[in-house]
Amino acid sequence: MPLFGGGKGKSASKDDAILAIAVAEPTLSGSLQLYTTGKAGLTYKPGSGAAFDELEHEVHGLLHSGQQANGTRYAVETDEYGYRWVLLGDEQFEDLAMGLYVVGQSFIERRAADLLLAAVFPFTHQGKEVHWIFTYKRGNFYPFAPVPETQRRDNELEMELAAKVAEHLPIEKRLEQWFALWGAPFDAV
Repeated sequence: MPLFGGGKGKSASKDDAILAIAVAEPTLSGSLQLYTTGKAGLTYKPGSGAAFDELEHEVHGLLHSGQQANGTRYAVETDEYGYRWVLLGDEQFEDLAMGLYVVGQSFIERRAADLLLAAVFPFTHQGKEVHWIFTYKRGNFYPFAPVPETQRRDNELEMELAAKVAEHLPIEKRLEQWFALWGAPFDAV
C-alpha cells in the first residue's frame, strides 16, 4: 500500500526524462546560447505524517551526501504559497540534473510522486532569463521566460526556444500546460 495513498508509480522513461537536460546542456550552451546559471530547483507540495517526515529526512541526507561528494550547495525553502523548494547550486550542470533526479526518485520510490510539481533549470539567453521547467506529471519540459520586474512573460521567446530545443528535450506540446512559476527562491543557494 502506498505510504501517501497516492496513485500508481510512473513509467521509468517518463521519470528519467528529466535527465535529458543534462545530455542537451552542451548543445543548449554551444549552439543555442542558453547558459546555465549554476542553479536548479525542485518544488513540491509538503505532505504530513511520519512517512512524509521520513521522506524529507531521506532527502536532506541525499542533499548532504551530494554536498560532501560533489560540493553541490543546497537549501530547502518554503515559498509564499506553502510549496517547498529543494534548491541546488553547482558549476557542474550534470551534478544539478542528477541531484534533482535523485530527489525526485525518492518521492517516486516512496509513492509520493503526486506531491512533485516541477523541476526548474534557470538559464540565460541573450541577457534574458529563461527557465526550463520539467513537469513530473507530464514528463516534459517547457520554457518560461519571465519579463523582469513584471508579472508578464515573453511568449514569443518561449515559442522560439521551444522550437529550437525540441530535438534535444521532450517538449510539452500542449501550451495550456506551460504554467508560469514566479518567484523561485534561487537566491538561497
